[in-house]
Amino acid sequence: MGCAVTDVKECLLVQASCYYPDDRLLHGIIQDHFHEIEKLDWAGIAKTTGQNVNVIIEKSRLLQNLNPYPGSAFSSKEIKYIIPDIEVKLVDGEILLNLNDDWIPAIGISSYYEGLVAKRNSSKEEHEYLTGKLQAARAFIKNISTRRETIFKVAMSIMSRQRDFLEKGPGHLKYLTHHDIADETGVHESTVSRVSSNKFVQTSWGVFELKYFFVSKIKSSQGENGENNSSDRVRGLLLEIIQGEDPGNPFNDEELAARLKEKGVIVARRTIVKYRDMLNIPSSGKRKKINMIKP
Repeated sequence: MGCAVTDVKECLLVQASCYYPDDRLLHGIIQDHFHEIEKLDWAGIAKTTGQNVNVIIEKSRLLQNLNPYPGSAFSSKEIKYIIPDIEVKLVDGEILLNLNDDWIPAIGISSYYEGLVAKRNSSKEEHEYLTGKLQAARAFIKNISTRRETIFKVAMSIMSRQRDFLEKGPGHLKYLTHHDIADETGVHESTVSRVSSNKFVQTSWGVFELKYFFVSKIKSSQGENGENNSSDRVRGLLLEIIQGEDPGNPFNDEELAARLKEKGVIVARRTIVKYRDMLNIPSSGKRKKINMIKP
């Protein structure tokens, strides 16, 4: 924690005692109603303490000035940065893709061993052994080159299909499957899956996993082209709707589904919940309580 304490509750209490030494109500709220604070249950705290709910909300605002993990500023934990495998840019309408593999050393076959194979004074066994190893080395080098070409081909196909993302950013991905890329590139779907796993792409909008660009299709209520109703687009619409809602009366999941339907997209309530979780957006009840203590 950084305050010689054992948990978040004690950490906040120490800071509250330091910064607000005379605020006994705030100290009591942290000490006796920590679980209610976690649940944003302002009404429950007000009822137990006999205080007006607005007073409790005002005290909760003070908690935002405290740091539950002050020791994190001095953490020695090493930050591991992602080194993108692929870099893609859209320049003058043209997609430019580059594999970031310059750090990989060039692999070749030593002329010394090639010379041994060419010698005529070696025995049959020696010649066969050296020839077999030389062929294996050449096959290995060829496989590396083929793998590089496959990664480039698959990545270029994906980026070409997701051109709208390169132009407009997240929220504009189109419906895309491994099968689509396999058909276009002439490789097996399992190859597309392997190439997309644990590969990262540097774009103008940030770094993304290559598999991020594969998205499912969402049903349209107006018979629109499925490509325009990908799950990514629906998440973008959902975020847009929530950002524009009344902070004092946020939309519940049924209302969000209704707003999406007005935009031509049909989704079930459970899908709304799933997408909210993916976007780290709490429920309408929690959003309302969080908005109450915002400055």
